[in-house]
Amino acid sequence: MKKEAQEQGTGKDRPPLERRAFLGWMSAGAMAAALPTLASCGGGGESGGDGGSGNPGSDGGAGGSAGGSIDAAARIAALDAVQARYQSLSAGGMTELDRLNAVSAFMAGRPEYAAAGVDEETLSAWGIFTDGRVHIIANNRAPDPDGAPMPKMAGEMHAAGAASLAATPVELPASVNARLMHAFGQHFPGQSTVNDISAWMALRGYKIRGGVEGDARISTLRAVTGDGFFYINTHGGAATYTGKDKTGVALYCIWSSTAVSDLLEKMPDFRDDLDNLRLTYFTTSTGDVIMEGDEEVPVMECRYGITYKFVEKYWQFAADSIVFINACNVANPQVYSAAAFVNACHDKGAGVVLGWTKTVSNVGAYRAPRYFVDRLIGANADSPESPEQRAFAWDKVMEDMAAKKLDIDPHKGAKLIALPRPSENKSHILAPGIREVKPIELTDQLMLIGDFGSIEGKVVIGGVEAAVVSWKPDRIFCKLERPGSAGSCGPVFVRVGDRKSNIRQLSQWTTSLKYLFEDVDRPGLKTQGMAKIVHRADIGKIRDTPAEKPRDVTGYAIATADSALSLTASGSYPQPPDCTITWSGSMTYPGLPDAGGHVIFAYLKVNTAKRTGALGLGLGSFAPDFTEKGCSDSHKFGTNFGLLQGLEEFERETGIGIVEVPLTAVQVKYGADFTLIGDTFSKDGLTITWSSATPQYPPLADDVI
Repeated sequence: MKKEAQEQGTGKDRPPLERRAFLGWMSAGAMAAALPTLASCGGGGESGGDGGSGNPGSDGGAGGSAGGSIDAAARIAALDAVQARYQSLSAGGMTELDRLNAVSAFMAGRPEYAAAGVDEETLSAWGIFTDGRVHIIANNRAPDPDGAPMPKMAGEMHAAGAASLAATPVELPASVNARLMHAFGQHFPGQSTVNDISAWMALRGYKIRGGVEGDARISTLRAVTGDGFFYINTHGGAATYTGKDKTGVALYCIWSSTAVSDLLEKMPDFRDDLDNLRLTYFTTSTGDVIMEGDEEVPVMECRYGITYKFVEKYWQFAADSIVFINACNVANPQVYSAAAFVNACHDKGAGVVLGWTKTVSNVGAYRAPRYFVDRLIGANADSPESPEQRAFAWDKVMEDMAAKKLDIDPHKGAKLIALPRPSENKSHILAPGIREVKPIELTDQLMLIGDFGSIEGKVVIGGVEAAVVSWKPDRIFCKLERPGSAGSCGPVFVRVGDRKSNIRQLSQWTTSLKYLFEDVDRPGLKTQGMAKIVHRADIGKIRDTPAEKPRDVTGYAIATADSALSLTASGSYPQPPDCTITWSGSMTYPGLPDAGGHVIFAYLKVNTAKRTGALGLGLGSFAPDFTEKGCSDSHKFGTNFGLLQGLEEFERETGIGIVEVPLTAVQVKYGADFTLIGDTFSKDGLTITWSSATPQYPPLADDVI
């Protein structure tokens, strides 16, 4: 078993951290959904300055429980000496672990440090000052192999490694505030990721927190509050012990852009944070290099790092927020101090935290967050699908990334995983997404199916806002105007604040139908009339998972309430020797039943792949509507459509499920634009003729699915 940490000067090896220790920090389900996302540990740039609050205090540190104070000048001298020692070892051809052991031994030999050691899992050396403050040294950014090409995201598909959360409600962040940053200063290659994601989110209604490049200063990090989306690209490192007597809690921390300085060391707020282990000293690579002979040597700098205690005091995310810590080892199950950092984010409002399980190279760190956010918000800007794709929740996006191996760093094998808040069974999305819409003609409502979150927003149909009847994370019911009114058909979308969904087309067909029934045994008796039949349906292609090839659907529609067939019975037939039989009466059969049960059943089926379908027809009435007057008496009779071309199964959406309805039907065909092609059917005295009907608002080739 690998030794995770070795304390210098004691000769005692610390036992390795076990997975159950990590799960002790996280609840049992926190690691269940392994999903792709987090960022690089490396980059280059300048350190940022920072200002502390209050007046500078004395040079002495406040101490903590571990021992004597160290003045600021002495501490900075020690930090500089350790940095110089590490830098000098970098050109010697040593392995990284050997360098860390050497610098740990160097710290152990200095009087300012009470203990020192190495955390092998995170490739971090650590030292505990005599006053209990913590110093971490890491250079765990995994450099890309020379000339290594950027792996393609398309290609051979593999089974997804993470299962979706079954029947999981999907939520939008409660806030549209988004904060993206890195700790590496100006001209950092990873800034393009920040810029692109910021632009995509701004276009979809998010308010991007302002800031300069590389601004991960302590003052900025102390102000993290109210964000619905938070992203930071930085270094991560860990100290195995954080107290001279080894009783302290192990610490994981991430690197800020605030360099350690004599002035800040004297500021009361910095002293308090350092003494209470909210801040550490963190020496690591800036991403820049210098040449020593023919060898590139990384430039190191000591800055302040933030721990879970810092998160507990200063951070507060919006409900259901998405937090992406693009730093090495933040999701490493062998580093239980990293789990404390993730737990703190959950406790401060994060709905899900994304991070890497190991050290990660730039390739994995830069491509994963771009792809993740693009799919979560429906930007269609990073390796877009064809046709373009709506927003999907993170559990499905992570499955997609796993299938394409985008959740694995191709050079170091680190895995991006998503850690949802343990107490909640939720997934999250950055923009609402509509899978399909279904009219419910019996109640004059439209049902929208998709991912909307529980924050009630607006539904727009044909440019008109529709009254919301009910709103659930996966289903919305709203009022649907009857045909002929604004808002009865057309483009449908959802807007939650400024966050807009994809558009689905609610198509409408208006058909004229001529009905004629002639009694073939008694010529002259007939029932005839005209119908106007209106159907509405969403027949666009459907996609259930990211990257899935959209599939054609078979759409169904029933006649709208204002559809109607008006019939009149007429004519006469002579009955020898001196009698004449006559028909009389008229009735209108509406699209929805009236008080007498009069109704025309007119169901439409559209097989979008084959451009075929069926028109199911039937009449309903509580009692016969027409009169036959004979030679000696008169009686009532009804009429209908007969067997037509046989029975056909249709579907009717009720809002709580689908009902299968068998109707006699005629077979129909559709044109390339889904025009219902007119035709005539005649059999046993019945002749029906329907007109061609070109749909209003058919599916479009550029619809986002």
